[in-house]
Amino acid sequence: MIGFRIALINESFEVTAEATHVIFSMVKTENREEINLDICGSNYFMEEYLNWGSWKLEKGDEIRISVVDVKNITEPKIKEIETTSEEQLKEELATYLSLKQELENAKLL
Repeated sequence: MIGFRIALINESFEVTAEATHVIFSMVKTENREEINLDICGSNYFMEEYLNWGSWKLEKGDEIRISVVDVKNITEPKIKEIETTSEEQLKEELATYLSLKQELENAKLL
């Protein structure tokens, strides 16, 4: 599966998911100035959320990001799986049936 090999600050890892986010952010205020790197992802089908970490970057830090065929995904620091409750499924079904009825009443279905 295609993904990223990321090398920074004495560590290297490979990340991939259905959606992978490599986010650089810069915060500038009167009192502070910082640059951060966050790497996270999600697998929608499994309702899985992954977080490989967050780093505060300093002047001189070097980062190398390569697009690669990932063989071994580095284990994320945080891995959460969201489960769908029976109540949530009932609510979604009720919404679907209500919208279906609206379309039928409008003779669009």
